[in-house]
Amino acid sequence: MLNWLKKLSAPKVTKELRKEEPVKEESFNTAQIRQWISEGFTLFQAGDANRAKSLFQKALKEQPDNEDALYLLGLIASGEGKNEVAVDFVMRAIAIDSSNASFHWTLGNILNALGKTDVALINLRKSVALDPECAQSRNDLGISLYRSGKNEEAVQHLRYALRLEPSNAPGHCNLGVILQSMNLVDDAVISYKIALSLNPAYSDAENNLGSLHYAQGRLTDAVGCFRRVVEKNPWHAQAWCNLGCVLQVLGQLDEAEQCLLRAIGLHSKDFNSQSNLALVQRAKGKLEESKKNSLLALSIRESIGERIRIATLLPVVAHSSEEITVWRNHFDREITRLLGEGGALPDPLRDVGACNFNLAYHSECDRDLQEKAARLYSAVCPSLLYTAPHCLPQVRTNTRRIKIGFISKFMYNHSIGRTTRGLLANLDRDRFNVTALFVPPLVDDFISNFIRDSADNYSVLPNNLEEARKKIAEMELDILFYQDIGMDAYTYFLAYSRLAPVQCVSFGHPDTTGIPNMDYWISSENFEPEGAEAQYSEKLFILRNIGSLAYYYRPTLEHPVKKRSDFGLSDQKHIYICPQSLFKLHPDFDVMLAGILRGDVMGEVVLVEARNASWGEILRERFKKSIPDVASRIRFIPAMSPSDFLALVADSDVMLDTIYFNGMNTSLEALAMGIPVVTMPTSLQRGRHAYGMYKHIGINECIAVTPEQYVNISLRLGTDKNFHDLVKQKILGSCASLYEDMNVVHEFERFFITALESAAGR
Repeated sequence: MLNWLKKLSAPKVTKELRKEEPVKEESFNTAQIRQWISEGFTLFQAGDANRAKSLFQKALKEQPDNEDALYLLGLIASGEGKNEVAVDFVMRAIAIDSSNASFHWTLGNILNALGKTDVALINLRKSVALDPECAQSRNDLGISLYRSGKNEEAVQHLRYALRLEPSNAPGHCNLGVILQSMNLVDDAVISYKIALSLNPAYSDAENNLGSLHYAQGRLTDAVGCFRRVVEKNPWHAQAWCNLGCVLQVLGQLDEAEQCLLRAIGLHSKDFNSQSNLALVQRAKGKLEESKKNSLLALSIRESIGERIRIATLLPVVAHSSEEITVWRNHFDREITRLLGEGGALPDPLRDVGACNFNLAYHSECDRDLQEKAARLYSAVCPSLLYTAPHCLPQVRTNTRRIKIGFISKFMYNHSIGRTTRGLLANLDRDRFNVTALFVPPLVDDFISNFIRDSADNYSVLPNNLEEARKKIAEMELDILFYQDIGMDAYTYFLAYSRLAPVQCVSFGHPDTTGIPNMDYWISSENFEPEGAEAQYSEKLFILRNIGSLAYYYRPTLEHPVKKRSDFGLSDQKHIYICPQSLFKLHPDFDVMLAGILRGDVMGEVVLVEARNASWGEILRERFKKSIPDVASRIRFIPAMSPSDFLALVADSDVMLDTIYFNGMNTSLEALAMGIPVVTMPTSLQRGRHAYGMYKHIGINECIAVTPEQYVNISLRLGTDKNFHDLVKQKILGSCASLYEDMNVVHEFERFFITALESAAGR
């Protein structure tokens, strides 16, 4: 979470000494008193409060009802932290002269410091009434109104103050803070930019502007703001924290970690910095370090969100199968404990900001753990269970086209975008009205543009759950189709709400959600083993006679086609490519890789580096321990563009499908090139994708039943050119039905109509 600074500049503690009309004659004592007060005021302004105090006390001894002496002694007491004493002095001054605006202004600010906001407001209003053209009084009244939740009136007074004093940079920053809290984003940006134009070194204004850009999803602009702050003011702990937070969202985890360590070095007791550091370390797979920093955050401030983060820690790239078991047991035990303790979680997106993504990359069914986590979130954050008004039974009607919303954070050039776009574009518009719902920030590329152009409507959702729920509810959708749940905290927590009569999810992140308001899991007959219904908290709906769950546009190679040498690979080697995300490589897969490399001395296994360098480091260390004799022939090559990736796949001899969690896009890309994909189906849908494709096109040569058979098939494909070419030609001759298959669209249409009819009958 960002450190939302939103700092309002503090009111100054003094105004000028009140002026009196000269009198024609004064007694000796009166003149002496005036002299003491004048000298004391000069000393006070010079910072010599002790000598000033003695002069004011002398004056007050001679003239107990001298309002100036009382007022100035009140200012000194406030400066010493004795605000109760200060209030007494200033109230005595007001009792003598209630028409002095400065007295009321000062009393209001002291009362605010004491937390007595209602009485403070009365005095600040009185000050403005007595001196309506005083910019400082207007500014301070505006700040006090903001802190009291009276935002619109606060804006009026701050705008008035800025008309009187337009060059007041802190005043413009104050106005920006309040406008931002009112979600008047464009106006807030203008205010921050004016403050910065008046004072380019104004770090708080720049930091606030960065926070606003972050809330808008303008992450690059936010990074720019925070970098400028720390360049000008390297001691600005909050800006370091904010920069680390945004870099974490952008996936730049190493630099994010360094920024957060810098913030903690400047302010070790900042909850947000410790919590954000724990989140970065979680993403890097540094589980013990993440737990340690979450505990440090909890020592600063109690947070059930932080405790849930600790409870849901799971390996990203596991060091061993035993490590997976340890952390799954930890997950189960800690979630159970938190369920027993209860508590309140106001905003899980902000306070947890993570979901159970890594569960899916293990070998076990996750239904029990996912349902337990869902019960916890439902208990500690009941607002998640919001129901849109049109979903209430008595108002369910459908006399028009069926309104379907497709929702994801990843509807761009990403595996989700590539598997979403065809179905969305080809649904029958005589029967369906399609809305694309983009989770911020919107990524503007050719696939997101295709989706926006193909949809009847599209919307970029607000950056918080409450507003997103309301916005989707206003659309009165019949069906809300989550393209993935579990990859992103936003859609995971949004899915708890009832925002359409039918809510469904499919293979985007192939793991059951455990969420009660998720009605259906859509799968296909070739992806599911017998008895698969028990693996899902959702109702399983099976599509028939399709090769995959996507209307997938067949990929083609760009010209000129890149060769192996362009990737630093040898034409003399047998290339076994496994281009999956590194977290898909379960420790049980190591022995299968070793079997291939031991059986083919000319073989190399090629993996693609992750954007997070620590994942590759963990995997390299694991290989050195688990398969040390062949680890040197596992090559890691840098990540690349989608077109280069396709060329790399086409240049390979064999694609190795990971066990427990198969490739979907990668398998479709490989088969389009005729590259054999060796696969071994397991008992969960996520381990049966390539198997399902092969069953659909009638090819069995690449399907293994055991790890030993997997190794043998891979070796035969890699070393027997005749067999390899035979299988390649068979794939190329049969795979056309995997691409741009309208039956996929028709089967989804069948589901949508059937599910909505069932909902209408509930």
